[in-house]
Amino acid sequence: MWSSIEFKVFAVLMFAVGVWSDCREVDWSDSFNTIGLSQCDRLGDIIQGFCRSDYNPGYDHIGLLESAICCSKPSPWKDSTDFRNANWWSLFNRANAYVECPTGNFLTGLFRTQGWTILYIEEGRCNLAKGQSPRYGPCYDEDITSCFKQSGCCTCKNDTYVTGLYRGACDALSCINKLRCCAFM
Repeated sequence: MWSSIEFKVFAVLMFAVGVWSDCREVDWSDSFNTIGLSQCDRLGDIIQGFCRSDYNPGYDHIGLLESAICCSKPSPWKDSTDFRNANWWSLFNRANAYVECPTGNFLTGLFRTQGWTILYIEEGRCNLAKGQSPRYGPCYDEDITSCFKQSGCCTCKNDTYVTGLYRGACDALSCINKLRCCAFM
């Protein structure tokens, strides 16, 4: 059972996390149409979700991933340049499978190769927040199955950020069915 003081400190910290984390949409419409890395535009920002253009079942390729919702990390974890690439070269080729950043890391970008299905999303660019232990606060799976079958943005809930993706049974962009969303520890 929490004391009154512990609860008040927790409430203030949760409020501060929400206040200091600013998010904005970063355009990937050109960068994700070619081979290479698409990422947040400010060093150390992390992804809270993705936006796609119009859904057409017969024409649903990865180039329709138009932008990422990038957020500054909440205090006190703002500064960090500890990046690593998560190797998804064979992992995202399997149906009904997750690809994730190493534990404690948050997604900052995606690397794609030549091709138009989600099989060509080969790596996640991940960032371990400065001072963060290699673990997370609470995590959950955000089901974006319906959301990703229409134009618009699909995101994690407030104060949680993308650490991985889940693909369903097909290879189209709309088969990214879930975002793995975690909070800071």
